[in-house]
Amino acid sequence: MVEDMAGREVKIPNQPERLLALGPGMVRKLAYFDAVDRLVGVEEIERESDKYRQPYQLANPELRRKPPAGPAQGGDLELIASRDPDLILYSGDCDEVRRLQERLEIPVLVFKFTDLAEKRDQLRRTLRLLGEVLDKENRATDIIEFIETSVEELESLAAEVAGEAPKIFIGGTSYRGAHGLAAARVPCPLAEFVGGRDVVQENFSNVRLGHVEFSREFLLSADPEYIFLDLLNLDLIKEDLRRHPTYLQLSAFREGKTFGLHPHASYHVNFETVLINSYYVASVLYPEKLDRESFLERADEVYEKFHDKNLYEKMAEIYGSYGELEF
Repeated sequence: MVEDMAGREVKIPNQPERLLALGPGMVRKLAYFDAVDRLVGVEEIERESDKYRQPYQLANPELRRKPPAGPAQGGDLELIASRDPDLILYSGDCDEVRRLQERLEIPVLVFKFTDLAEKRDQLRRTLRLLGEVLDKENRATDIIEFIETSVEELESLAAEVAGEAPKIFIGGTSYRGAHGLAAARVPCPLAEFVGGRDVVQENFSNVRLGHVEFSREFLLSADPEYIFLDLLNLDLIKEDLRRHPTYLQLSAFREGKTFGLHPHASYHVNFETVLINSYYVASVLYPEKLDRESFLERADEVYEKFHDKNLYEKMAEIYGSYGELEF
């Protein structure tokens, strides 16, 4: 008997070998445990070769050859039944979980959405539960300790720097699709880890908004010293600058302090990318503490820890290298 993250007691097989992972982020988390071989099917979003751009997909190209289990956000009942799983790992609506379990008579474990900022406790609980279910408790502990050590290192880099932290804006952030320059995440773990004065968070310190889009007036008034933008949405960002050239009055554009980041979200969060993005932001803000070579070494370490592969070059081929953006 296992208690899932919805507080449900679920009887599961001792060593489940035929798994289905449904909903945002579930296949990614199985990939962290090197358990993709146990999947007997995947949602169509994992089979779309033209969208094969996430670290866990690049590390596990066999995912696209897995049998279909239906569309994203929960699959299809008939296709799920045809795959005959002995356990379903589900991230999504609890009402849908009850329907799945009643109709299919297959045990379903519920997992909640997590992140590296406010919901890191839930991420730790998720990893421990998966470690227990997959009989890989040591791997769960290893990932958790690596995340905590990385966050502590990032926070220490900022703490060692004297003087006032620079003002930053992390924008062009994806959420359920592509967005332009003024899109951001509140709160943003990158800014929290590296100690930058996030101009969004400074103005909304008591609010937890999630994904938001701000007005040009707000950004012009805040005038961040550094801007970091999602390389996935670069075309939309350039279109924003063509339509609203007043953005180019911002200090970060005028002084050449605008930089690109790899996208951290697609069908939920790529946690390894959040850490690598954070290290890159730290290397820009505190180059005396973390230079370019040291950043690349950190990126290699993160990919090796999560996927046992160095994926930096593949990611750079798709999105471009981390670096200064010219407009």
